[in-house]
Amino acid sequence: MGPIGTTYPMVETFEEEIRIAAPVHRVFTVWQDFDTLQQLVRTVEHVDRIEPQVSRWMLHAPFNLRISYTAHITSVEENDHIAWTSEHDSQTKGGHQGPVSNTGRIEFEPVDGGEATLVHVRVTYTLPGEKAQHVVNTLNALGYPTREISRALEDIRDYIQDEYRTQATAA
Repeated sequence: MGPIGTTYPMVETFEEEIRIAAPVHRVFTVWQDFDTLQQLVRTVEHVDRIEPQVSRWMLHAPFNLRISYTAHITSVEENDHIAWTSEHDSQTKGGHQGPVSNTGRIEFEPVDGGEATLVHVRVTYTLPGEKAQHVVNTLNALGYPTREISRALEDIRDYIQDEYRTQATAA
């Protein structure tokens, strides 16, 4: 049983921010490129674009868990933000029952006179019940998903900065 007064489903939110030494249009472009993202983010097994605003994601999680969901882009403004919500078809396989739905928003802010971009990521996910909460508590104790998100953002940052430097020196 959860803490007194706990109701399910429970909602978890994490936020992360990172500075990328590249102009906002370059950073935004990479975030729109699912082929590149799935190569850079270690927890992403694959992403399939179903329609221009709809994609199917398959993620790896600890303990041989796999999370799949269909994401709908709910708002996008070029070089400013991307927001999404998942359908209720989300599933976690390999350990617990019930859907794990999520919503998120990534904001892009030009800084340093447009020479760099501050990226703010916020993801909220819903846990279906007490059993799922116990799994999440264990994962949180191991630093998941926060550590994985931080690592993914660092990998994306490094890729963009390396690519931007290479293009700048070639010009």
